[in-house]
Amino acid sequence: MFDPWVTREITIRDMYAHRSGLPEHAGDCWKTWALRARNFASPALSTSREQFRSHYAYTNFGRPRGPLLQQKAYNVEWENASEQKLYRPLGMSSTSSRYVDFMARRNKALGHVLVDGKWTQKFKRDPDAQSPTGGVSSSVNDLTKWLQLQLAERQI
Repeated sequence: MFDPWVTREITIRDMYAHRSGLPEHAGDCWKTWALRARNFASPALSTSREQFRSHYAYTNFGRPRGPLLQQKAYNVEWENASEQKLYRPLGMSSTSSRYVDFMARRNKALGHVLVDGKWTQKFKRDPDAQSPTGGVSSSVNDLTKWLQLQLAERQI
């Protein structure tokens, strides 16, 4: 962060609780997310001591930080960790946190936009940088297994 004190004090909890002091909706433009995330030290994208933990302001900047720290601590990439620790034990064989796996599927739905009165699959991007924030492709059958876990009917 621009303020060295904030850099020392900020936690993953602060980022997930949206109390970092960053401007509301900072990081919503995913196309430039990776570039902007490197610029926390910029005064325009940072926070002061007065703003830090002073209020709630939703921002996407901090969302991938937890999984990236997990990756550093355990030397396992997020995509592999989610597969090993969640999807496989739950029997979710059609679920992945890798965009390449999604694109390889025969039966998938791609985003479309309305162009001249016709729905068109116009924009393509690689969302792997945001995968730790919820980038998952799955099937209805696999999602039922996930729901069973959430409803505590199943444990891993």
